[in-house]
Amino acid sequence: MEELEKKITYLVFDGNYCAVGESFNPDRFLEEIITFNPDADILADGYGVTRFETDLLFINNIISRNDDLSWYLLDGEKMDLLMNMIVDGDVFDNYKKEN
Repeated sequence: MEELEKKITYLVFDGNYCAVGESFNPDRFLEEIITFNPDADILADGYGVTRFETDLLFINNIISRNDDLSWYLLDGEKMDLLMNMIVDGDVFDNYKKEN
């Protein structure tokens, strides 16, 4: 049986806001974002958490959401936490246990 390819969760930052999305090819999606926001760059990508999970965790920080991205206004501490969760799912699991 053929294994289904899983989308990669990625974190984009433009200097003010961060966004989380999911794609099979985040670099290609970044090229599209740069057309509208030349300061955007991918800070982290991985299989640690999904966009849905980040929306639940940071629901009070969502400033915009569309089909492709959830945009957040986060302080440095929350952004570091989010980067670590995207890269390593164990960080997310430990965070859930603590809170």
